[in-house]
Amino acid sequence: MGVKYVMVDSKHQRHHIDERGTTKIQVKLNQPIEHATTVEVSSFSTANELYNVKTGENTFSFIVYNLSIASPTIKVYTFGVIPGMYTISELVDACNLQISGSDFTAVTNITANFLLLSSNKVQLTTSSTGTGKRRLILYSSVTTFHNSIFNRLGFNRQQVFQSTDVYASHNFIYSDYNVNPLFTKSDPVSGGVTPPPKIKGISETVWRADNTNPLYWRTDQNEFFVGSQIGYETYQHLLLKSDLISNDLQKIYLDDNGSSHTLSDNILEKIDMHVSSYNYIHWEKINPMVHQLSGKTVNQFTIELCDDNGRIFDTHESKNFTCILKFETADGNEAHVNELNSLINQRLGFLSRHNCGIK
Repeated sequence: MGVKYVMVDSKHQRHHIDERGTTKIQVKLNQPIEHATTVEVSSFSTANELYNVKTGENTFSFIVYNLSIASPTIKVYTFGVIPGMYTISELVDACNLQISGSDFTAVTNITANFLLLSSNKVQLTTSSTGTGKRRLILYSSVTTFHNSIFNRLGFNRQQVFQSTDVYASHNFIYSDYNVNPLFTKSDPVSGGVTPPPKIKGISETVWRADNTNPLYWRTDQNEFFVGSQIGYETYQHLLLKSDLISNDLQKIYLDDNGSSHTLSDNILEKIDMHVSSYNYIHWEKINPMVHQLSGKTVNQFTIELCDDNGRIFDTHESKNFTCILKFETADGNEAHVNELNSLINQRLGFLSRHNCGIK
């Protein structure tokens, strides 16, 4: 058996090869690696200045509703943060800037402000002017909540209304045509006083007492809530993918209904993140993943650097990185000798079983 190493440096190799515009590294070898039997990642290095707010995951939404008027109104406000690398403090400031720079307060009479506490958790405070019974909720329509703005600020999935909670865009509020609306008005009370709304048919008092329900703000009471966890700036891990291998790694996950699913993926290695932002990652694993290559000849291959959801980083979203791949090979002559030995052993075994003399 032989061993060959290939060092890949993205500043020399990186260019667009994907029609969607994402960036991969394509490696073309001047000398092919023949009879490659296995491949593994020996080391990986990069600066931890990876974008933690990426395109497609850079928005957050509020749903604001008012049930105290003759025709109930509801509106979804979505704010976009410029993709980039943020500390939690910087992300809080960026979110507040988007809110204050919009017509949100002028239209809704509601103010909303994020604040980073000394505990490093994030608090959202809301208040409203006027006599309207207004409510505000955090809303996320993204399919991958893990790297969403709200979750990165420390509000977990349980605290945020999801697309599965809001059955359809027209079902936010009650009408004769809606089934399972999210918000409904309570029955009127004497004296013409408008009671608090119901949420999925549950009174506010009962809803609020159940801590498993998503958060909502009664803005006429200057309320605040705090995220359940400390906001996070770095990824839990990175993923290196390659077309050298064919989905030999299986990932198991649970969906929102608790059902287990298995996905296959072409992941070369999972890079654990043990450093904070703006530090350098020097990764070297004692027991790396070893992938079987079945003795094929390697002329070229691609490598992708992905976040912990498997989404590739664009060119502007990451710094250059280097990695070393270790290939084990079977020598061509050695393979031929092994084949001859196998044939000879088969013949000797046949002669022995039949009590034949060996000539």
